[in-house]
Amino acid sequence: MSDVRREPKLPPIDTPLLNEDGRTLNRAWYRYFQGERTFSDNVNSGTNQLRAETAAAQAAADAAQQQANDVAAEALAFTVAISPFAAIKTRIGSGSATTNSVTATPTGGTGPYTYAWALVTGDTFTVNSPTSATTTFTASVGVGEDKTATYRVTVTDSLAATATATCSVSISEVS
Repeated sequence: MSDVRREPKLPPIDTPLLNEDGRTLNRAWYRYFQGERTFSDNVNSGTNQLRAETAAAQAAADAAQQQANDVAAEALAFTVAISPFAAIKTRIGSGSATTNSVTATPTGGTGPYTYAWALVTGDTFTVNSPTSATTTFTASVGVGEDKTATYRVTVTDSLAATATATCSVSISEVS
């Protein structure tokens, strides 16, 4: 008798694998035994397939909800802008000078709003309306002197959310 080796019968690649409920499987664990395809025990059963489909559907629903939440949060984002960006004054001769006014304009959040202007870095100026949306800055300069600083406004809405923005402040004396 000749020794005949049996090769497994591989299904074509496009052959769908079905579980006992007749559903097409995304993946299947199977083994070859004496040249025939057989499924491993309790793998990809109808119950497990249904669980996998349910989990995938829930994950898709969760991702869609998170995307909707992100869009809504972006639409309600609380920001503040300062216009113009810089408060500047150039004067001839020494003495006290006041800059042009700058205005902080909040977007989003829930009114009413409170405002607090504070020095971030640089020379100290007098903030003429430190708790208002619109303010000016005052400082004394000597002959040939320049004073510059960065100021921040912190805007707080009625729900205690905050937004900040900065502006440049400059007073120069030219002879």
